[in-house]
Parts: sequence; C-alpha cells; structure tokens
Amino acid sequence: LRQPFFSIFAFPYTILPRLISDISFKQIYPFLIAVIQGFLMFVSIILIEKMMNLKGITRLLFIIFLSVTYPTLLFSINMEQYAISVFYLVTFIYMSINKIKDRDWLFIFSTGSLLTSGILFPLLGEKGNLKNSIKNIFFTFLKFVAVLIISAKVLLIFPDKLSQQTEAYSHFSGENTSFNVRLNMYTNFAFNTMVAPEIETKEIFLANSIAIVNNVSYRIHALNYCIAQTNNEKTNILGIIILLIVLVGFILNRKDKLSQICFFWIIFSVILMPIVGYGADENGFILYSYYFSWSFVCLLFKFFESILKKWPKIKNTIYTLAITSMCTINLYGIYKIIIFGIEHYD
Repeated sequence: LRQPFFSIFAFPYTILPRLISDISFKQIYPFLIAVIQGFLMFVSIILIEKMMNLKGITRLLFIIFLSVTYPTLLFSINMEQYAISVFYLVTFIYMSINKIKDRDWLFIFSTGSLLTSGILFPLLGEKGNLKNSIKNIFFTFLKFVAVLIISAKVLLIFPDKLSQQTEAYSHFSGENTSFNVRLNMYTNFAFNTMVAPEIETKEIFLANSIAIVNNVSYRIHALNYCIAQTNNEKTNILGIIILLIVLVGFILNRKDKLSQICFFWIIFSVILMPIVGYGADENGFILYSYYFSWSFVCLLFKFFESILKKWPKIKNTIYTLAITSMCTINLYGIYKIIIFGIEHYD
C-alpha cells in the first residue's frame, strides 16, 4: 500500500482476521478481510443514504443504486485500502453535518488511512466562529501527531523521510501524459464512477533474454498478464453528460451541506487527476473511483430529486431502469475480471 500511515488506522480491522487465520488456516485470511471490507462498505452506503434525507422507496433505490455501481462491486472483491479509508471519510462527514462530538478523531482516522482526505479539514471548524475553528484544527493536528508518536510513525514526517515519500508519490504524477489526454481520461473516470469500463488483457514482458551457463544457452522468456482499460484516452460523451448533471445537481442544491461537500470533493478529484495527473501515466484513474464515486452518485440523485420532485413515479422509474442497466453491465464487468483471474492466476 502506498499510504505510509495506513497500517495504524487499519489495525483494528486486520488484527482479528489475522488471529483467526493463525489459529485455523492461512488461506482464510483474505476471505475474512473481504467480509470486513464488505461490512464497512455497507455501513458507508447507509450513512450516505441518511445524509441524503431521501424518503419512501427512493431511499431503497438509492442504496441499491450505490451498491451496484462499478466501484462498489470492484472494491468489494479487491483487497485495497479504499474501503476502510472511505468508511472513515464518510463517517467523518456524517458526524460533521450532524455536529456530533469528537468528529476530530474520525478526521484523524480518515487522514491517517489516506492522507488526501485531510483536504476536508474545514469541516473541523465552526461556521461564523473563526477563533474556535482555528483552535479545533490546531488541536486536532496535535492529536494526530500524538497518535504518530505513540505508534512510532512520527519519523515519517521528518524532513528526510518526508522528502522520500514526496519523491515516491511523484512517480505517479502524469508528467509524461498531456493535459488533453488526462482530461479525456477524466471523462472516462466520471463514467466509470457508475459503469464498468471496457477492458482487455495485456502481456507484460518481465524478461526476454539468453543466458549462457556452462556453455549451454538458455532462453529466458517470462511474462505477466494484466487487465487494462481500452479507449481510455478518447473523450467519453456519457462521462461529460454525468459531469453536467452533477454540476446542475449542485447548482440546484447549492445551499445543502452535503451537496457542497460532494461538489468540493469532485473539484478535488479534478485537481488530483487531470490537473496534477496523479495516476495518469499508469492509466490508473479507475483505482480512485471508489474514493470519489459516492459524491457523483449523491449529486446525480440530487439533480433528479430536484427536477422530478412533482413526478415521483417517473423519477423512480428512471432509477429502476438505471439500476437494471448497471446490474447487467457491471456484473458482467466483474465476471470478466474473475474469468481473467481463473485463466491466468488459478
């Protein structure tokens, strides 16, 4: 994992599966982690639904819709850090909107599991009270440093270690990819926050040379297989439509706290990916889809909830058709990944 502090804040969710696997059999460990990830993802969806303040059958449709988006399905089978990071992030936002005490600890957990979540530090403040806001942010920082000291991770923020981490992260910037290409990739990313991308299997040559041992020539030919997105550098019209709907959804609900946070989170994704180019060189925008997808879905629903408020049957029909289409496409996308794994790594 690329996040230096992640092991601290993921510890509560990894220690129990490790203990169970140690006293039973090692092979069960990833399955236990997957169960925990699935539970955390489900809790995150429920918290997001509660912040949406939906009513009636629309609440259920929202939960199902968010559950069958491609990022949710993908990261439910993918052993990555984002399920835990998003759980902390969503819980912090939920506590901030509802003004629940001790939300600073959730901010620490969220930022510690994925450093970029720290951009939401303004939520630690109090509206109309600058003095208390600065005080809360400062003391939260001191608590974060205290956690690093207790866990022996404080060395990571020293200048030499910090420069090493900065240099390591710089390798994932998009210096070798033009801005136009990154922008096109982002339109695909916007589409992939809900729908599975087109993929293909690629061969990566690890070695292709001749070795001579005791006057005998040996040809070394080693390769690996991976899945890559196709047509990712072309403009995705459906992705642009989603971005426009999301923008209008924010404009129509700009006074709503959750809408403001979601729009800010999407703006941050624009800065991180097409502008900075993080993940562009490795065609890896899809890696961050679960981290940002919930904000796209929320504003999409905000849009339809606003324009179709007087026509609930039409609105719910649109949701149902979208869910049906997404289930078909996304489950097939997950099926292709599973088949790829069986064929090349079973």
